[in-house]
Amino acid sequence: MKASMSITKGAGSLNHNRRKFITENVDKERVKDDIILIDRDIKMVYEEVFGKVLEKYNAKQKRSDRIIKSYYDKISRSKQEKTFYELIIQLGNKDNSKDLNEIAAKILIDIVNFIITKYPNVIIIGAYIHNDEATPHLHLDYIPIAHSKNRGLELKNSHNLAMKEMGYFCYTDWRDDLMSDLISISKNYGIEREIINNENKHLSVKEYKEVMHEIDVAQNHLQNLENEINERYESISELNYKIHKKETYEPYWQRIVDKIIWWIEDVLKIKIPFIKYNDNNTYEINESVLDDELDRLSKQSDDYNFEK
Repeated sequence: MKASMSITKGAGSLNHNRRKFITENVDKERVKDDIILIDRDIKMVYEEVFGKVLEKYNAKQKRSDRIIKSYYDKISRSKQEKTFYELIIQLGNKDNSKDLNEIAAKILIDIVNFIITKYPNVIIIGAYIHNDEATPHLHLDYIPIAHSKNRGLELKNSHNLAMKEMGYFCYTDWRDDLMSDLISISKNYGIEREIINNENKHLSVKEYKEVMHEIDVAQNHLQNLENEINERYESISELNYKIHKKETYEPYWQRIVDKIIWWIEDVLKIKIPFIKYNDNNTYEINESVLDDELDRLSKQSDDYNFEK
């Protein structure tokens, strides 16, 4: 038996996947045939996966504005990453036989279990098999995780880094591997992949894959540039904070030191040996003389305490 197979990116609507609302293409009488394999609370998953590394990161921060209260909220505001991603895996088409639809559900269950085992950087939060539409298909919702030695959390949500950590250059390479897995699992059920010819397509399968690969490579490069810009921006922000802090507090303490020196030399008429005045009414501190003077005072204090 043959069946067409496809793996595409999904929009990621949890309410749609859970059938919280019914669209026109859904057969209400067949909603009961849907299969929910995994359905986890995304915020709880974030706490389980990132809770400890977030706590470790926050403990190192010296500035309150760098504390991350909720990593989920941070990612939800991000322009680079999404809180979760979605794949739609489909077998066959609207002309499927009843037998093929039953087998398709078993194959989709197996591919979910296979992904959990083979791809540790993919944390699945939802797996929903829809049998109530024209073609059986799986909505697979996941959080891509990866370890990072750069700034920020040691473990983070990053699709690009997750792909690289699993040994792929980009998403397309991973998707091709997933297709191979799907074909292999389908063969266990006697299902062969069928390539559907579409007269509307002007590219061959090979040409289409090459174009998609180039697009993914370009998007991956763009994402890396955006990440680098964000890291540079964080470094600049931190440097600006340090400069502002120095410009704000250093003149204040300098004025205090100036007044102390004036009071000692002009009021008390005591010459400070480690102060050297310049021609432009500024002064310098001779650190060598200052160290000698501190050593002398320390010795005097020790002698005084000893005599007491």
